[in-house]
Amino acid sequence: KMAAQFMNPYSYKLSLSVFHPEMEPSTMTTALGMEPDGAHRAGDPRRNSTGTLLGGVYDCCFWRHRFPTPDDSDLPGFLHRIAVSLQPHRTFLRSLRETGGDLELFVGLFAEGKNIGATIPYDLMSILADLGIDIGLDIYA
Repeated sequence: KMAAQFMNPYSYKLSLSVFHPEMEPSTMTTALGMEPDGAHRAGDPRRNSTGTLLGGVYDCCFWRHRFPTPDDSDLPGFLHRIAVSLQPHRTFLRSLRETGGDLELFVGLFAEGKNIGATIPYDLMSILADLGIDIGLDIYA
């Protein structure tokens, strides 16, 4: 897009997170063909990132895969490639949503200038909506 050449550079991180009331993370791994870097089952003891017990148990199953991100300022292009790569899993992804799950492509945006901007094109939003996937954004200055 023409406007993109005038925006400040930024970097980003991207992960797919799935929350489900009962589906085992191993089932998600097998169905999606991706290894998680974070997962737990409903009823597992709650722990922080270093493994220390926090008390209580998780109330749902969780699965997360972090995608290796390119060193560029083209989040929409990378999101599009990931969305297209997930399309063969549409039936499984939709079934997660239909059985009470939530799916999110989580984006961490890291500003290298005073402001940053990225447009998520309508055709990309359409693909993600068809897959039942939300977009979550965290922006770090």
